[in-house]
Amino acid sequence: MAYMNDLNKSQLAAVFADLMRPLNQKIDRLTEEVIQLKKDKEGIKDEFLSTKEVQELLGISRGSVNNYVNEGKFIKYKVGKGKVVFKRIEVLKFIELTKK
Repeated sequence: MAYMNDLNKSQLAAVFADLMRPLNQKIDRLTEEVIQLKKDKEGIKDEFLSTKEVQELLGISRGSVNNYVNEGKFIKYKVGKGKVVFKRIEVLKFIELTKK
């Protein structure tokens, strides 16, 4: 790196830009991934239901939701400390099956 002392400002800037290029490319890729994750997260709201939403959709109590889980009628998915969600499609299938 001692040779860098002999470089003028524009040469030094070019060397720095070359060194930064891979990092900038990684930053761009990570930025794209974050944007996609945000879009996916927004889509999760449509794909999953909270316990309260299941209660409201079916007109049942929280205890009944838990009973349905214990009976295997629903599968609960843990998504964090104490947070549980249900797949919307599974709940809708359950509704269809109980209509018959």
